[in-house]
Amino acid sequence: MKNTSINELRHFLKLERPELTTDGYGGSERLWANVTDLWAKIEPLSTRETLSKDQVESEITHRIIIRYRTDVLPEMRLRKEGRVFEIIGVLNEMERNRWLQLECKEKQL
Repeated sequence: MKNTSINELRHFLKLERPELTTDGYGGSERLWANVTDLWAKIEPLSTRETLSKDQVESEITHRIIIRYRTDVLPEMRLRKEGRVFEIIGVLNEMERNRWLQLECKEKQL
């Protein structure tokens, strides 16, 4: 695996975590709270199209590299303007506590 350079972190993203709030009617609603803003490297990996409810849906996966943090979990997401990246997996790149490699699926807002 190629070492990542700080110069490659060109994308400014928001790291968000889910928060459940009550809706006042006995149910709950999931809202997203900003954890922090950070710089990242985004690498598109693959795309595929599926048929769902008589519509073609596109699924795009990405590898997103950020500086090492201890608080990133798979239930979180990253957001850049109108794009949302659901975190599927978190990998400590080369086990050196320098970079985190996030495997993500892109969703539309």
